[in-house]
Amino acid sequence: MGGVSIAWSLAHAASTWDTPARLARYSTVPVIGILEAKEDFAGHAFELRILRLLAIFGLLDARKNAASTDRFVFARHYRKTQLYDRFFSFVVTLEPIEGGARH
Repeated sequence: MGGVSIAWSLAHAASTWDTPARLARYSTVPVIGILEAKEDFAGHAFELRILRLLAIFGLLDARKNAASTDRFVFARHYRKTQLYDRFFSFVVTLEPIEGGARH
């Protein structure tokens, strides 16, 4: 179920160029310890485990950030490709509730 929710979230969040850290925050459930951390471990993990693999298969575009401060590893930005929307298709329906609002 987690992979499907990440794919659905990326379908909406990755429509424009964005950093792995922002895409991780938009596509995953936040954990207090991660949100309060000084280093961006979530963005790095999300990029290594998900974003780069999707880029290898052509579902995401990746571009290097020329203004990167690291000499050895360039920061990247990602966005979804047209193949992403052709590969993933989502039909979302909400279950009816009785007597009141959802929130």
